[in-house]
Order: sequence, then structure tokens, then C-alpha cells
Amino acid sequence: MRQLLRAAEKLHATGTIHRDINPDNILVASDGALKICGFGCATRVVDLRDDLITMESEAFDGMLELSLAVREVLAGLLNFESYERLTAADALKHRWFTQEDVELEAKPPAAVEYPGFVPLFSVA
Repeated sequence: MRQLLRAAEKLHATGTIHRDINPDNILVASDGALKICGFGCATRVVDLRDDLITMESEAFDGMLELSLAVREVLAGLLNFESYERLTAADALKHRWFTQEDVELEAKPPAAVEYPGFVPLFSVA
């Protein structure tokens, strides 16, 4: 795992952001060395401090992808693996699609628990 994190660190030091690190883009050589491939989504960053302010939110997804890759390699677990496969027809039978809309409370629960809470969206 240290090899993978060091590789990401070296990429960032050169001003390159991979943007698609996942288990499919990590190769393991016969001697155990890790290699990162799949640079189709990579981009160059001139000044990371300036770019962090204007960067698209998708650029931060690489951090999540790296952590998911680490989890998969260390734990041997696939991310978001379901216990059973659903067809589209089965999925449409879920209560989210079959029940009527539920009326929202006039006051969000956080407003009751935290006096002075200002909701982001109005429910009225």
C-alpha cells in the first residue's frame, strides 16, 4: 500500500493528478512492485494552491477512489458489492417508487434540536 501512496505522492509532486485511480488501473509486477496505469483522465496542475479554489468537485473524487482501492486491496472486499442482483423491474418495485410522497414536517428536526439552525432549503 505504501508503494501506491508513494506513487500518488510522486505524481502530485510533478503536477499531475491521475483522477482515475482504482484497482483496474493498478498493476502488480512479478516482483511485487505496483505500477499505476490508465492516465487517460490525468491532468496537469500548474499551482495546486490556486487550482484547489477553482477545481471542479470531480477532481476530488480521486481521493475517494484511492481510499476505495486501498480498502479493496487490504480487505479483499469489493466496494458496493450487493448480496443479490436486482433487475430493473425488481428495483422499480422498491417503496421509493411505489409509495406516495410523504408530507414534510413544517420544521426540520435540526431546528428543534439546535436553536438558531437555518435550513438550507425551505420546506414551505
